[in-house]
Amino acid sequence: MKVYMADQPVLARAIVEGLGGGVAKAGYVECGEDRVTYSLDHLLTLYDPEDYHPAYKQWQMAELPINMVPWRYKPRSGAEKQLQVIEWLLQQADEVVHAGAPDAEG
Repeated sequence: MKVYMADQPVLARAIVEGLGGGVAKAGYVECGEDRVTYSLDHLLTLYDPEDYHPAYKQWQMAELPINMVPWRYKPRSGAEKQLQVIEWLLQQADEVVHAGAPDAEG
């Protein structure tokens, strides 16, 4: 199965149209044996300082600088379900087509 990963739902719809249409499911579209899915803007966000350690909730000069390397990410609020759909599709994929911007955010 080939999975097309678009960075926006509008791009996913254009891909589906280019593939000849499909059947909409929760978070993706079936186009024959292939699947088209999308992100919802940013799916992940950086951890907040207090996610690394509760003491970082209130910054104190004695604790600066805060070293948060390696950076960690968490699902953006409201994106958890779409992340699960994408993970499920990627686990089944034989091939993934990146259809996003050619940068770190795409």
